[in-house]
Amino acid sequence: PADPLNLAREAELALSLGDSRRASVRADEARKLAPNSPYVMAVSGLVWLIEDKPAEAQLAFEIALQRDPGDAKALLGLGLAKARQGRLEDSLAHLRKAADAEPSSAMIQTYLGRALHQAGKPTEAQAAYHNAIRLDPQDPAPWIYLAQVQAESGQPGAALDSLKQAADRRTARAVYRGENLLNEDEQTLQANMADAYVRLGLNGMAWRALADGAGEKNAQTLKNQAEILKDQRFAETARRSLALQSLFNDSLDALPVTLDVYGGGGGQAGANTP
Repeated sequence: PADPLNLAREAELALSLGDSRRASVRADEARKLAPNSPYVMAVSGLVWLIEDKPAEAQLAFEIALQRDPGDAKALLGLGLAKARQGRLEDSLAHLRKAADAEPSSAMIQTYLGRALHQAGKPTEAQAAYHNAIRLDPQDPAPWIYLAQVQAESGQPGAALDSLKQAADRRTARAVYRGENLLNEDEQTLQANMADAYVRLGLNGMAWRALADGAGEKNAQTLKNQAEILKDQRFAETARRSLALQSLFNDSLDALPVTLDVYGGGGGQAGANTP
């Protein structure tokens, strides 16, 4: 017979691999069998967060916490649900409780750092990221987010060093994350490295970080390339990047208006450029 805990475990695994559809199906099956299980409801809340349903997620995490007030997964999820609804102080309170409930979790420290960063507490955010790095030295995520705080704090050199640390670890999570999520990780890393180079005045290196990176080239990469070039003397190259970006859209004859950085009219500038 179907076991609700095993179904919830499969849903959680599917989430980690980026398969939200399968996660949703398995979580729904688990809830029908055990609607009051803290673990089942916590996983269901994570699924609803991924589906951008923060109110439903919040309710699921609250049900889980009624059964087990010290459930670190549910406390983390409730903190994320509050953040998604713009309630940063409530979010921080629950994330701190999650960190206290499971002090060995690097993931919780990373999420706590992101919430602190959003709340305008960069020093505390950096401390949380350093805790995450200490707890899991092979996870690239806290290095990436640490670099973002450093860049915004006027430390582009330190940010670049942190991003290089993340790059050295980018394959360490391959066993836990599906191909799509790994590609997204690579795009995030490349975009942040390019930003750090721009802040250092090294626009050529920024372009190379995007053009020569190991990740899959997609619309976001091309948009980032154009953003770097648009303030330089490479207008035609930027137009070509945007034109290539149009190949990823439903309409091949037009670029999104938001990407028409040169005002060529309705996003159509350069769309027919080979």
